[in-house]
Amino acid sequence: SLRQMLGRHDPGALALLEYAADPSAPRTGNFTFALATLGLLLRRQGRLEEAIADLERARSQEQAPDFTAIELARARFARAQELWDAPPGRRDRERARRLAEDAEAAYALVEAPPEDERAAVVDWRQRAR
Repeated sequence: SLRQMLGRHDPGALALLEYAADPSAPRTGNFTFALATLGLLLRRQGRLEEAIADLERARSQEQAPDFTAIELARARFARAQELWDAPPGRRDRERARRLAEDAEAAYALVEAPPEDERAAVVDWRQRAR
């Protein structure tokens, strides 16, 4: 399982993921972050259908009042990548481009955005034209 794999390779990441998914944690954004992280890990494993489901759930949480701009940017960019790489029946490249554009705009709202993350979105958008 993903939990076993993550725990075997990175116990710290597993602890962070478990904390983030804990419904008693103080922020709704933690749960959304956990879903987006899980979606990205599943994507890296080539499990696109499962990744899409988790990233859709993360996106549905975006309206939470404590969802930060950085969390919004990360979730939208992850979803954009999923939609771009999805199997033909689920692929939506126009929506992927819009989400990546939204992600870039969300990074612009972050006081000190991680430049590597922002640059990855800019680079992806240039290649996805």
